[in-house]
Amino acid sequence: MSYRIENAKQGRAGCKGPACKSEGVKIGKGELRLGVFVTIGDNQSWQWRHWSCVTPQVIQNIKTKIESLPEGLDGYDEISAEDQKRVAGALDDGHVADSEYRGDIVTNRLGAKNPKRQKAKKAAPEDAEERENGETKAEEMKTEDTTGDKASNKRPSEEEKVDDENKRQKVEERKDSEGVPEGTVRRGRGRPKKSDTASSHGAVPAEAEPIGSTETAETPAKRGRGRPKKEVADKAVQPNQDSSEHPKRGRGRPKLTEEQRLEKEKAKEGTKKDLASLASAEQKRGRGRPRKYARASPEETVA
Repeated sequence: MSYRIENAKQGRAGCKGPACKSEGVKIGKGELRLGVFVTIGDNQSWQWRHWSCVTPQVIQNIKTKIESLPEGLDGYDEISAEDQKRVAGALDDGHVADSEYRGDIVTNRLGAKNPKRQKAKKAAPEDAEERENGETKAEEMKTEDTTGDKASNKRPSEEEKVDDENKRQKVEERKDSEGVPEGTVRRGRGRPKKSDTASSHGAVPAEAEPIGSTETAETPAKRGRGRPKKEVADKAVQPNQDSSEHPKRGRGRPKLTEEQRLEKEKAKEGTKKDLASLASAEQKRGRGRPRKYARASPEETVA
């Protein structure tokens, strides 16, 4: 591990000191800085920090690893005389001057501990005790709830059952003793039946038939659903109509008599003769389109 002291060439490097690292402070151009060459795995790089952020532990490490100080520190000859005095004084005292140190002055001594970290360590066991106390209280509350539920879930004794039955009887007696007119029927839940609705709306009873009357009223036949059949409809429309007046017509062409059949055959024979005479009179034409230049006949060639 090697160390280097120099003035910052650019203002892009971030300070790795404990006071500036958490806030992301960068080292300004021209400010005095100390660099440590670090290897992390296969990568090697410089980690920079303000000279005012150098801790006593870092100065102790420089003294153990570099023999001739301050001339043996890399870059010491390149800085100004004022900066050389600052570096030399810090190496002799073992810490940076308190006036320029960035951080708590208590920690600017070798072996000093950060008071904030000590407070955090003390607060940790107190928080653990509070958590344990809270967990114990929660467990106690759960046990109380479970005991209360068990007590409420106990079965009632026989005396309690008798008391409940007596209370129910008293309530029913009070309801019966209230002013309820006679003949009224209590209405149950749900929709009333048809017989009950007819009686409640005051349906008039049917008059009694006289004893001497023996005639019974004809009950009309029930009509089924859908369209009535054809036979039934014909009977209802024309009950006294005879079937002989209008004979039913069968399907297909009507049958011909013998005279009609002979006349039809004679007409077919006459049409055949006419067609044969026309075919003999005209020359038959061949199939297809006629040729544009027909060949001359053998008689024309001889001539």
